[in-house]
Amino acid sequence: MNDIDDEEAIEQLRKAGLTTPEIERLRQLRRNDVAHEERQVVASPRRSRLVRWLLALLQEGYGPSAPWWW
Repeated sequence: MNDIDDEEAIEQLRKAGLTTPEIERLRQLRRNDVAHEERQVVASPRRSRLVRWLLALLQEGYGPSAPWWW
């Protein structure tokens, strides 16, 4: 969010009756949400590799009845 949009949004929140601490809390939640989404994008390929690896193990016969770690 750029500064102009941010200032407009802050002004709208003030007009809606939110206090400065409430607005700051919302801004922090928004930043955290954006950061979380960015981490999910990075983690997605790793999860896909893990799932493919697990499926390959199952296809090779390493299932719940034959744990490979024993």
